[in-house]
Amino acid sequence: MTIMNLISIAAAQSPAVGGAPPLAGMIPFILVFGVMMYVMYRSQKKQAKERETMLNTIKAGDEIITNGGIKGTITKVSDKSFFVRVAPKMDLEVVHNGVATVIKPEKDNVEGGEEEKK
Repeated sequence: MTIMNLISIAAAQSPAVGGAPPLAGMIPFILVFGVMMYVMYRSQKKQAKERETMLNTIKAGDEIITNGGIKGTITKVSDKSFFVRVAPKMDLEVVHNGVATVIKPEKDNVEGGEEEKK
């Protein structure tokens, strides 16, 4: 190959004068990726904040389910763990991260304080 052949090949591969730069087609993909990452980060941060609030508001008498699927009632709260009664005279110590959810007590009365009509 001669130098003239290499120059003609390089000229054929270069973009036309005044054409769009090669990365211009990637800009929409980069923007969509950036927006997607932002939305995912915000969602994850919101969930972490809700979980932290849930763990900080647990008190004795609340019913919980652990990550292992054990259901019980909180009997004592300490700095790093909870004591959960799973059976009479059987308490388990569960670390804060071991709590999956707090079971909300069901309301027996009708919403709004209205009595059920007969």
